[in-house]
Amino acid sequence: MAASYIYSHFYAILRLNHERALRSAPGFHTVTSVHQLFHLSETPIQRACNETPFGAKHLPYPRGFPAWAYDMKTEGKIMKKILFATTALVATASVAAADVTFSGMGRFGVKTTSTTGAATVTDITTRMQLDVKASVELESGMTLGAATRWRDTDGAASKTFNAPTFTMSSGGLTLVVGNNYGQMYNGRISANNVGLTGLGFEADVITGFDEYSSNGTGPQGVDVNYSVGGVELGVSHSKTTENTQASIAYSAGALSFGASMQDGKVAADDFTGVGVGYAFEGGSVNLAYGDRNGAKATTLGGTYSVAAATSLTAFVKDSNTAGVKNVY
Repeated sequence: MAASYIYSHFYAILRLNHERALRSAPGFHTVTSVHQLFHLSETPIQRACNETPFGAKHLPYPRGFPAWAYDMKTEGKIMKKILFATTALVATASVAAADVTFSGMGRFGVKTTSTTGAATVTDITTRMQLDVKASVELESGMTLGAATRWRDTDGAASKTFNAPTFTMSSGGLTLVVGNNYGQMYNGRISANNVGLTGLGFEADVITGFDEYSSNGTGPQGVDVNYSVGGVELGVSHSKTTENTQASIAYSAGALSFGASMQDGKVAADDFTGVGVGYAFEGGSVNLAYGDRNGAKATTLGGTYSVAAATSLTAFVKDSNTAGVKNVY
């Protein structure tokens, strides 16, 4: 009687959980998938079930269900096995359907490139980009995500999606794995790049550090970010380059501050950057300082909206590197 009571009790509970999970767990096709799993007798009972088409027999264990949860033949461990199976089934039922979004951009224009000692080149420039993102929020409140990007610039051949980026976040803590973003831009090192293509991104006070790649594999590392109030903290490490980054940022109203660094495996990959920004109605200004293994630079830039669809952006960059001119 005791075994029969336990069986009936858990059967009722788990059958309810199972029916809730049917839509989100493709591995569970019928209610019979649950019945066989929780027999308490020494020998599994094979009997037809009226709840399945054609009086189907019970399966040895549910399709897609881990085999370790089915071993019901060891005496003295019946309750532990029931709890194992219950946990697995409830975990399956708690997974919601993922939200998948597609977004992108396209641009075209004319670009003129002037290089000292070479002829000026004027040509058409184009870019198309497609972003695919998926995310799901668990009942625990944790959010899981994944993203990948396809990009073609100026008709380059053999373009494929880049290496994916995976995220896991809960509260103020976020973990980024794969084609991770790194920490350097959190130091506000970019001071208003100009032009359709960014013109080489000269307004970035330092470049060349580990960062997300739109076309390749990226750092293949890990970001650990935490935010509380107006403070953001982060550390990153790349298994490809073995470089480590760290950053801290703070915002209060219109003011924002940031500092970031990269500790390189070699001295040439050591970076330090700090920046401060101020936003006002219709525009913003940013001042940044950077150092790459002794090569220092300072940038000052800003942008202002002069009309509904028109904005003015400008910057100046001063470098202490011998032979490198200031950039405007």
